[in-house]
Amino acid sequence: QDRRRTDIFAVLGPKSYHIDVRVTHPTSISYVETACQGPLRAAEAAAQEKKRRYATMAHADGAEFVPFIVETFGGFGKDAHTFIADLARFAATTSQVWSAAQDSW
Repeated sequence: QDRRRTDIFAVLGPKSYHIDVRVTHPTSISYVETACQGPLRAAEAAAQEKKRRYATMAHADGAEFVPFIVETFGGFGKDAHTFIADLARFAATTSQVWSAAQDSW
């Protein structure tokens, strides 16, 4: 019995997402060597770890997996940034309350 689960299950119209969140510290002992290779490398390494753990499970549920990785110095991982953009587009086209003109991204 595998008891793993992602942090968030979200549905945006016809698409569903399994989202797992991590805040990573690029200068921690476990990431500093990777982080020294370039911007957001710690976030990318953390995203790959999450994908290995959860992507198959999400796809089995017919969902897209999103490793939502944020670095302690403020950087957002590529997948997190993409999901925020998708969420903003969905809100702009389906919500009568939210407006893209109010968006500060």
